[in-house]
Amino acid sequence: MTDTDQRKRGPFVGCLAIAALLLPLAYFLSIGPVIWLSKKGYLSDSVRVVYTPLVLLADICKPIHDALWWYVGLWGGP
Repeated sequence: MTDTDQRKRGPFVGCLAIAALLLPLAYFLSIGPVIWLSKKGYLSDSVRVVYTPLVLLADICKPIHDALWWYVGLWGGP
């Protein structure tokens, strides 16, 4: 692989790494607005099924449970 190939690939790999780190954070943080939007009637309650894995994880991990429900509470959640 030449130096030019590595420079071309560098930004792609960097963006991919950033996306891999930010997507789980975006998934976690999106639960609050989704709950708020569904409570206001903009989204159906069935959209909450997307967050079932996160809720199941919270059920088995106390620190995640506390953080998740604290954050959901900020958005007026249950």
